[in-house]
Amino acid sequence: MAAILAAGGCAGGLKRIAPPGIVKYEDRAKGQPVSPAIEARIDAYQTEEAGGFPKLGEQPSIVPDGIASPERAAMQETLLGARDALNAAVEVDRAAALAERGAEEIETRRDALGAAVKKDDAAARRERGLPPRPVEDDSR
Repeated sequence: MAAILAAGGCAGGLKRIAPPGIVKYEDRAKGQPVSPAIEARIDAYQTEEAGGFPKLGEQPSIVPDGIASPERAAMQETLLGARDALNAAVEVDRAAALAERGAEEIETRRDALGAAVKKDDAAARRERGLPPRPVEDDSR
């Protein structure tokens, strides 16, 4: 109901139907000075510098020390060794997968199984007296 009155341009209508005790803060504080305690809290909040954007002029301009060359070379050798071990494991895994697939490719088996299913479906449709399944267009 209040939304209908407000939408209809009767902004004062809410005051007429609102229960007693509901008063807008702006109506209550109109013409009164701000409480000193609240004013002090507002000033403290505005002066405190928590968050916000950093002042780039106050940031350190010295770059931190990097890793020493011998230590970096040792880390590089360790990582290269781990890479080589991983590549060797991948090659072994690929060879095992290829041997598991056998001489016949999985795609060939898939196509043969699909053809057998279509043949069985056609035979079942003929036995039941149903028309042949419509041909699907795979060119899309």
